[in-house]
Amino acid sequence: MNCCRPVPYLVEFRTLKFLVSGRPEKYKISSFAQELFKKDVKKLVRVSEDAYDVSVLNAKGIAVEDFLFPDGTFPEIRSIEKWTHIVFQYFIENPGRVLAVHDRSGLGRAPLLVMIALTEAGMKAVDAFDLIRRKRKGCLNVHQFEGLMKYKPKCRLKKLYTDLEVTHSTSVFPTVLGPINP
Repeated sequence: MNCCRPVPYLVEFRTLKFLVSGRPEKYKISSFAQELFKKDVKKLVRVSEDAYDVSVLNAKGIAVEDFLFPDGTFPEIRSIEKWTHIVFQYFIENPGRVLAVHDRSGLGRAPLLVMIALTEAGMKAVDAFDLIRRKRKGCLNVHQFEGLMKYKPKCRLKKLYTDLEVTHSTSVFPTVLGPINP
């Protein structure tokens, strides 16, 4: 990896798992795809304007979705609603898997979106910031940090982890077979 490119890092909270990184270099897209495949990623959300051939990712079963908002800013409410919808749908369809998100350097928009998702799942904003900041020093600019601290989550993802925790802890056999008589 390039010495200036941050190493991808995993962020986990309850049933949510995110892999945050900077954009892959064009000549290293195959190794990037392999890394995502090994981490059990089925979707990559690109939060940067960089275009690169996604066919290598698609061949590994990894869908790519572009999600753009201006670099260095805090996303508008409509963008946050769209982001939480992406997260909700992904983890409903892929419980236990990892959702990857990257921006240009892995320092701004990508970790910010993950922090927003964590707050929507019930984590305090300062704790989400601290969790990710321990994994990646220097993430977020002042404007993004202030936006995160002022943001009032709607708990859009709380239902997600509650439903998934119940699903994972409950056997499906009694539902399918009916009650078992002693």
